[in-house]
Amino acid sequence: SPKQQWFLLGETIAVLENPELQQQQLKWKAETKAKKANYQRLNSVYEKTPALTNIQMVENAEVEYLSAKANLDAINNRIGFLSIEAPFSGIITKRFVDKGAMIQSGLSQSNPQALFVIQEINPIRLIIPVPESDAMGIQKGMEVEVTLPELSGKSFMAKVSRTSNAFDPMSRTCL
Repeated sequence: SPKQQWFLLGETIAVLENPELQQQQLKWKAETKAKKANYQRLNSVYEKTPALTNIQMVENAEVEYLSAKANLDAINNRIGFLSIEAPFSGIITKRFVDKGAMIQSGLSQSNPQALFVIQEINPIRLIIPVPESDAMGIQKGMEVEVTLPELSGKSFMAKVSRTSNAFDPMSRTCL
């Protein structure tokens, strides 16, 4: 069985690669750098000697620079989605992909595949059906002892965090 690994909230779980996005990023970095230099040069000349440079040229250069920067920001934003962070602290209990596997975009696919199942184990939440006759005696905040036969009858102290106040007519229990 694979070793389970604990991840903290916000910790990187996986980093995906997208060569196409990385190429686009390089292209837009270079283009943004060139457009910025052109805009700054034209703006500097215009500020020193307005008669030599048409204001329309300066404004067009600024628009081209800002457009290239917006494209670079958009690519950087998309690349940010390639780093997957833990949405909460927990243990990965199932992996649906192997290292090196090709993963389809969840943005363009109608039925995307999950990469992992993460389970929060602190605190552990139990849903326990209670016989109808005992349900009225259970209140939020009350201390209870939970015994788990699967763990050789080991008992744990816990607090009731909520009750559903709904009865299942088939089992005659309250969840």
